[in-house]
Amino acid sequence: MIGSTGYGLHHVVSQTLARFEGVGHGAANAIMLPHTLGALAARSPDRLGRLGDALGCEPSVVAAHLRRLGGVERLSDAGVTPDALGRCAEEASKRPELHMTPPPADVSELRELYQAAY
Repeated sequence: MIGSTGYGLHHVVSQTLARFEGVGHGAANAIMLPHTLGALAARSPDRLGRLGDALGCEPSVVAAHLRRLGGVERLSDAGVTPDALGRCAEEASKRPELHMTPPPADVSELRELYQAAY
């Protein structure tokens, strides 16, 4: 599936945590989803609105539920240190896949996403 769709903003920030901080793939995705949904909604409110319609509630409600089910709700709970947030933002900002979710997030926005999840 990834071969046909590629990676967008959410997957880039989550995969960067797995790659550089050793956060489990599922945990990284669950922790980041409530935060990246806001960034995605700003980029494509119509699509997030349709997702909410399909879910019968705001996507953020489902994302928060999934995060709770995972048992690790914050990056700090996953062992990520404050110093790692900037490094992960820098590493994620180098990923060309960010262009698949226009406009591509810059290092400042990526840092804010990681900090919000910390």
